[in-house]
Amino acid sequence: MFKNNLVRVLRAIRNYQHVKVLMSCRNDFYNNNYQLIRDTFGEDAIEIMLNWKSHPENMSDYEKRCIIERYMNHFEVQGSLHSAIVDMLIDKPLFMRLFFETHEHQDVTGLNYINSEEVYSKYFDAMCSDIQKVFEQDEDLADGNLPKSIVFHLVEWMLTNRVFKNLPYEKVQESLPVV
Repeated sequence: MFKNNLVRVLRAIRNYQHVKVLMSCRNDFYNNNYQLIRDTFGEDAIEIMLNWKSHPENMSDYEKRCIIERYMNHFEVQGSLHSAIVDMLIDKPLFMRLFFETHEHQDVTGLNYINSEEVYSKYFDAMCSDIQKVFEQDEDLADGNLPKSIVFHLVEWMLTNRVFKNLPYEKVQESLPVV
């Protein structure tokens, strides 16, 4: 359904030459779900700016800096990062995204070490807080621990079923506890 709606949106805006759509996803997700976009618009319409299939070791320092600068601009992160941190972030694209989200509107000058556990913890807490705000709008869902219990249930389901990618949304949703 998402990919069909995305094709509709792309059709609606393709005549606006100054409008671009930027998507970010894992390669396996892209390969499994976006054939419809390639079939509809052709390969020429899709510009893959960053493809992590080519190992980050093959990226120039300039390319790495461009990626980092885009993230810093988008999340309004100030300062500069040590080259070892840049390399570590480039090597782990998902973690890079989490790092910049958790450092939004902050100055990272002088940062010479990233505590991964702290980044994951901050991100998890922020997401739970955002979800909780949505739940608080509905008094039937206003349980203070609901977002965390859903995440823990999801992790438990993944471990029990030994499924860690391309989760079957319907099966996971069916197994959620009734609120």
